[in-house]
Amino acid sequence: MAWLVRILVAVVVVSAAANWIGWAAGVKWLTRIHQSWPQMTPWTAALLALSAVALGAQAGRPSPIGVRVGRALAATVAVLSLVFLAEYATGTSFGVDLAFFPAAVTELQSTWPGRPSPQTASSFLMLSAAILVHRNDRPWARRVWAAALALATAIPLLVLLSYLTGTLPFVRVAPSTGVGISTALGFLTLVAATISARPDRNPVAWLLARPDRAMLTQTAAVLAGLPLLTGLAHLGFDAVVPHDGAWVLALALSTAVVAAATFFITQHGSRRLAASEERFRLLAENASDVITHIRDGRFVWISPSVEVALGAPPSYWIGRDISAIVPPDEYSALAGRLESLKSGEVVKERVRLSSRDGITHWAHLHAKPFYDSTGRQDGATAALRLIDEEVAAEQEVEEARREQALAEQRYRQSVDNAPIGMCLITPDGRFYEVNDALCRFFGYDAETLMGKKWQELTAPEYLEADLSNVAAVLDGRLDSYRMIKQYIHADGHPIWGGLSVSCLRDENGSVLNFISQITDITAQEEAEKRSRALTQRLRRQSLQTMAELKNAATYLSSIMPRGLSGRVEVSSRYLPSSELGGDCFDYVWLDEDHLLIYLIDVSGHGLEPALLSVSVHNLLRSGSLGRETLLAPEATLGALNRMFQMDRQHGHYFTLWYGVYQASERTLRYSGAGAPPALAFVAAPGGATTVTRLSSTCPPIGLFPDSEFAGESYSVPAGCQILVFSDGAFEIGLADDRQLSLDGFEALCGKRAGSPDWSLDELIAELKSLTPTKAFDDDCSLIRLAFD
Repeated sequence: MAWLVRILVAVVVVSAAANWIGWAAGVKWLTRIHQSWPQMTPWTAALLALSAVALGAQAGRPSPIGVRVGRALAATVAVLSLVFLAEYATGTSFGVDLAFFPAAVTELQSTWPGRPSPQTASSFLMLSAAILVHRNDRPWARRVWAAALALATAIPLLVLLSYLTGTLPFVRVAPSTGVGISTALGFLTLVAATISARPDRNPVAWLLARPDRAMLTQTAAVLAGLPLLTGLAHLGFDAVVPHDGAWVLALALSTAVVAAATFFITQHGSRRLAASEERFRLLAENASDVITHIRDGRFVWISPSVEVALGAPPSYWIGRDISAIVPPDEYSALAGRLESLKSGEVVKERVRLSSRDGITHWAHLHAKPFYDSTGRQDGATAALRLIDEEVAAEQEVEEARREQALAEQRYRQSVDNAPIGMCLITPDGRFYEVNDALCRFFGYDAETLMGKKWQELTAPEYLEADLSNVAAVLDGRLDSYRMIKQYIHADGHPIWGGLSVSCLRDENGSVLNFISQITDITAQEEAEKRSRALTQRLRRQSLQTMAELKNAATYLSSIMPRGLSGRVEVSSRYLPSSELGGDCFDYVWLDEDHLLIYLIDVSGHGLEPALLSVSVHNLLRSGSLGRETLLAPEATLGALNRMFQMDRQHGHYFTLWYGVYQASERTLRYSGAGAPPALAFVAAPGGATTVTRLSSTCPPIGLFPDSEFAGESYSVPAGCQILVFSDGAFEIGLADDRQLSLDGFEALCGKRAGSPDWSLDELIAELKSLTPTKAFDDDCSLIRLAFD
């Protein structure tokens, strides 16, 4: 209600200011309401303004300074009121009545024209006493506040009634000591503001606690308006009928209006109260919270939601002691809560409840005393909300916090005891957390090291590269990086470290700090220097070996098949890598109806994989496995797996794509043992090309003795093209440090296959163009089959 207090205070201050303007400018209607009624004196206006400011300084939630200023102003008003009363009591003038506007106030027919009347001074004294104890909550202060306001209200209210009823002699002690109606209205306004400023005290607290407070407020306003309405009506009737008749008509009219208004307010309030009670009943019955009325420790009413919460309907609980829903170890706490409620306190706690089936639940309890319509305490009301999930979540959060604290402790111990150097570095390069290993690496103690930047400990020839990496992290292009660099030890000699850097970022992506780990590799670097001489000797041997591998690659190329024409046109390409691999393939008509196609890729590089691939190739071409086996891909793979186990081939295994095309049925039977899937291209309507993967999930040959192999079949449509390839065709490094994926290879081939005259050479040229070295990293083998 602070806003109402401020409005009322502002009204009083404005009216007081208008009164002073009237005295200063000689505008009499600003100093009195009616020319025959007493004026508000300048001192009265000043005391009203001071009282209003004193109250306003303490309204709402005032600061301690505001309270002290308000009390000081109220004390000033009280002292001035006592001074004026002393003048009247002794018949002596202290001269203060002519302190303001002496020329204007001397025109008044009064002994002391500028000061307030004794009635007004008495009211100011009572009002200032109430304002002085306005913010004092001790029991005696509350009683003084109420009594002072009652006394301060009496005289202004009597004055207002006298003006309205025409009994003006009641408002003056003598002809020169009257009370102006504007003064009375100002007093009543300040009293209303003072009462409104403390809604926690009666009568406002009592009114706000009433459910029918709106109706009571309206009724009180109507009854309070009865004298005003009677007086205004009398003034109107007095001009047209005799004086006594005017009073009769005024009383009759005002009584009729007030009676009608009271009847309307009562009926409207009754309807609103009934509707409110119905809404409250529906709300209570449909609320998810359990709402209950408790009297003498027993349930006298409980909402239907109790059945869901505690497992039994209201009829089960009504009449039972409330201890029925409380675990035994909570009985003492329950007794304390009941005592608090009896003493008028509000209880807000987290409690444990027991349902009918004995299950314990957590709940929020909000209980307060229950007062009937007469204001008598009738037990208490309580609202219970189950919070099992909330409590469980809090327990999980608490457990997570404990785990986090334990993890942080372990992390700190691991960092402090780590054998490698670890540190946190600010974005500008300064160390602000270091472990012992890092101090030993650089030769500084922790305090000295944390006063340095990493830039001054880095060898000059490595500084630019590291600064470039740091800039990339700060810009968000990198989150981490690794490098080997040379540092400078505290005694000046060079040391080598394997540096690994990551970072922590804030919610905007800015780097908070760098996390650096440095492994001391000085010994390894020195060992590498010693090994360079050995490397030179080994290089000569390597060149000789490379020559031998080149000869072996030439041999492999010589045994590869050439192209085929006819019903199935076949072309192939074999591109050995710089290190001889184990790729080998063949395609041959076993008879007039069956075309055999296979591609072998042995693991590893060098002579051993090449010899193994040639051995398998010779075995398949010789027909030693038998015709029936060769025509069944799964049987062929099974036979090869039994013959070429890796434990008998120096740890080498191989992948194999194997297919048999039956021309009469236009069917391709195939199986794959760890090999990439063949790709089938078919021209679709509209010029598009569909791609089908001819894949199998069988394991490579030689890994496990008991491996099982399954065959698949594919109906070859007219005009179909099939591409069989080794993994070296697509496992190539791209210019952006990525590797071409199988999906990317498939898309590239599909685009090529859409052209009717495409060739393997064009495909190879395009693949090479994607690599920085323009060469394949592994053996690349390609077989293209075009069906009529």
